[in-house]
Amino acid sequence: AQGDGEMNVRSGSAARPRRHATDDFDSETGFTLLKNIYVGNIPFSASDEELKALFSAHGAVSRVNVVTDRETGSPRGFAFVEMTNDKEGEAAIAALNGTSM
Repeated sequence: AQGDGEMNVRSGSAARPRRHATDDFDSETGFTLLKNIYVGNIPFSASDEELKALFSAHGAVSRVNVVTDRETGSPRGFAFVEMTNDKEGEAAIAALNGTSM
């Protein structure tokens, strides 16, 4: 069944307008650099709140999106987590990749 194995946690990046003074801010572009993290092989029962709690142990989480099917609303078994600090995001990836939820 989906999510019975190990989570697949991978890195990406995203740029958004600055929201908080503590965000990693790129003064050249005027955007906050967020760590956008793909989280795969999660249980269909996983919620945004559960993932936020899991990743918050490693740093500030700005947004969580558990992806659902457009037509049925059923979870698809993966999510995206945005963290406001690159180093904290990398720490979360290192700590959580290959673990069970």
